[in-house]
Amino acid sequence: MKPVSKSLMKIGVSFLIHAVVLIVFTLCFFLVKLFMGFGSWVGFVFVDVSLVVCFVISIFASFGKEDIYNFPIINVGLSYVVVQFVVFLIASIVGIFLPWIILVPNLIVCIILLGATVIFTILTLVTRKTVEHIDKTTKEVTEANLLLRTDVKDMAEICEDQTLKTELNKLHELIRYSDPVTNSKTKKLEKEIASELENLRALVEAGKYEDGLVLTENVADMVRNRNKVCKMTKK
Repeated sequence: MKPVSKSLMKIGVSFLIHAVVLIVFTLCFFLVKLFMGFGSWVGFVFVDVSLVVCFVISIFASFGKEDIYNFPIINVGLSYVVVQFVVFLIASIVGIFLPWIILVPNLIVCIILLGATVIFTILTLVTRKTVEHIDKTTKEVTEANLLLRTDVKDMAEICEDQTLKTELNKLHELIRYSDPVTNSKTKKLEKEIASELENLRALVEAGKYEDGLVLTENVADMVRNRNKVCKMTKK
């Protein structure tokens, strides 16, 4: 979740942009007499509605993830505004020649566009909530692997014995390419591994490199055992 102050600032900027566009569009509409047919009035109202909807979508986008798989949520609103404006232009031009005939079809198209945008916005927000839940869950279940890797890498950097440093780097790679997803059966093993890594750190810092080599091999065996358990639980 993003800071509220930052989200409110983005909402303020979005409001200013939408307000300016709305004012400019309204002034242009009343200044250009070409767009004063029946069809243009319907389009005018729905373009205003599209701007309001786009602003509301920008509010939702400001709180939480702004995009879903690299698709910005605000694009839903922007797409609606663009399509609605195109419909407005077409209806306004056609309305010059067929003022009454274009009225009903234009109204129907505008209502369909509004309905489709509302539905797609709801689906997008529901999808965002699902993605956020998956991201949060994934972060939680992979955090143990990251902590173990970080701990081993840190020990390898401070270790002054080249042989032990090499083994620690191998252990780091073993953990790195292990299945990061944890479960109830692997959590106990991961706690035991973390405990042994604390003992290993004490040996490294104390310069007891021979004992550290033995313990490093033991930890590597524990990691392999953990990976086997993790693999078996997925069958």
